[in-house]
Parts: sequence; C-alpha cells; structure tokens
Amino acid sequence: MYKITSKKPLNATVTQMEIEAPLVARKAKPGQFIILRVDEEGERIPLTVAGTDPEKGTVKIIFQIVGATTEKLNRKNEGDFIQDFVGPLGNATELPGAKKVAVVGGGVAGITAMTTLVERGHDVTLYEKTDHLGGNVLGAAAPPFKIDCRDYLDWLLRQAEKCPARKIMNTDVTKEILDAEHYDAIVIAVGSEPIIPKVPGIDKPHVHWAPDAETGSAPCGDNVVVIGGATVGTEAAIDLAMRGKHCTVLMRSRDEDHSYSIVEADVLDLSAKQGVVRMGGWVPIGIRPTGVLARCAATGEEREFPADTVLIATGLKPRRAEALRFAHCCPETNFFIIGDAAGGRDIRSAVFQAFEAVRSL
Repeated sequence: MYKITSKKPLNATVTQMEIEAPLVARKAKPGQFIILRVDEEGERIPLTVAGTDPEKGTVKIIFQIVGATTEKLNRKNEGDFIQDFVGPLGNATELPGAKKVAVVGGGVAGITAMTTLVERGHDVTLYEKTDHLGGNVLGAAAPPFKIDCRDYLDWLLRQAEKCPARKIMNTDVTKEILDAEHYDAIVIAVGSEPIIPKVPGIDKPHVHWAPDAETGSAPCGDNVVVIGGATVGTEAAIDLAMRGKHCTVLMRSRDEDHSYSIVEADVLDLSAKQGVVRMGGWVPIGIRPTGVLARCAATGEEREFPADTVLIATGLKPRRAEALRFAHCCPETNFFIIGDAAGGRDIRSAVFQAFEAVRSL
C-alpha cells in the first residue's frame, strides 16, 4: 500500500498528488513513468513521473480525470492509500547537453548553483552534511536588525524547496560516494570554518563560535566578551546587547579600519547605542572561567575582562583542502570550487561564483 501524502487540484479536471514511494523516488529520472492500481479490483494505469523528492521519499503525479480509474483515484484524499505503485518504468529522456552534476554543500553558493543547473536542464544532486540548508547565512540572518538578510534567506530556502533536484541531507560526502555515481561535473560549495585563535583556555566549555550564540545552538550568559571586532563579532555583540546582555568586544587593532573590517558606520552607531564596549588594541592571552585575560598592545598592561561567556569571531578560513579531495571525481575541466570554499567574502560573491561556474556547463 502506498500513502497519498498530498493532494492538490490544479483545475476542475486535473489533480496533482504526491505518493510515498521511497524506492521509486530515489531511482526515477525525467521521462519515466509508473503504473498504479487504486485498489485490488481496479485496473492498472500508467502515469508520467512529474517530479520526485528523494529526501521525503515521494513521487509527484499529475492526472486528468477522464475515466473510471482516474475518477476513483481523485476520490482519494491526503492520508489515504492506493494499492499498487510500480516503477520507474521506461527510458529516461536524454536531454541534449544535459549533464549529471553533483553539488556538495547547501549554503548560498550551493543552492544558487543547484537551482541554476536545474533551470538549464541538468540532472542535479545536492549533498548537505547537516539536516538543513542555508550555511553560514543562517547565523548572519539571526540578528533582528538584519531584515534584508533574513528576507533573502527566506526567499533562497523557498527556491531550494521548490527545486526538483535530489537533495541528500545528513550526508558527509566522501570520494567513494561521488566516484560511484560517475558525475559529469561537480560543484564544491563546502563553505568555510571559524579561525580559532591559539589562546590558552580556548577549549573551555563557555567558549563558543559567535553566531552559534545568536541562533541559540550555544548557551549564552549575561556577561559576554567577544574576541574579534569585524562584522561577525560586532553584529553578534549588538544582537546580544539587544537581549539585555552586557557585551565587550576585544580587538587587536587599536583604530577602527572600516575598509578592512567591512563594518559600516551605521552598524558602529548601533553598537554604541546598545551600550557595547569596544576595546581596541587589546590582545587576548588567556581565557579563564571568570573572564578573558588580555594585554594592551600599546602599554603592555594586562587586564581581565569579566565574562561568563566568551564568543569567538576572529574570521573564517576556506575549507579548500576538503574541497580538493574531490578534484578527480569527475573530468578536471568540470570541477568547480565556489563560495566561501573559494575565498568568497560575502553573499554577492558567492552568488556570482555560482553563476560563473555553471554557465560553462
């Protein structure tokens, strides 16, 4: 028995259904069809596969109500079952120039590459090692004052949800997985990872990556010291100050350099209005249970800044070594590294690199 997971009338005589059939969903290709039987007494009818969602294990069918069997099928509702659902059958459609492409990583660059490749007619599979899409933009969009970023992320995730590419979540891709699929092209968008300063005590349990405190995936006390005063650290401090936390930002540079830190004047103004204390020229030399010990670069003075939570915001480094592990899993001319993994600094560059990579396929 196969469960109807959704039903949607497209007009008075055409209905769309999604059927729970995991084996069919994983194997079906464009142009193939299934044969179904509504109940034990019913006749078997063929229907074209209109789409699949391998992650949910569902197959989309669209049918016109033109006879007894389709009328009987249309009387079924979401949550009901049909007797048989066999497939995929037939030969997949060979699209001229279409390639089998893997996209590794579900952040901004990966999602953009996936949707663009599908629009161009390619057979695309996206791999994501977590249970969600969005990458580093999830943390970037967390502060309440980042409305534009939040709107963009919501739009991007809607586009990803609508995209008919296969999306394989909770999968840490290996060379063996990619080799087994014989991809024509591979787009690597594995992002970046935090730069962790070599400071004694950095591994203590009250030390976290700053965006994790904003998204709620890491606990945060009332007295916070942020190590790093560029965009990530500044926005995290503002966000937490808005929640009533006392925030101090420690920066190696004594003078603010907006062109380097990418912190615009209005963000610094907001930081000041929220009471964030910014200490320039103080270098962390140790993290204690009660705070951060830092040294003034100008005078050599040492001082402990009280904290029950220490947040790290000292930058990101590309996961380039991880990306290069897959360099020989497809023809070298069709292997691309994009986004933060290629050293991209922001959303705009990630999107641009994704378009530039896929337009040559």
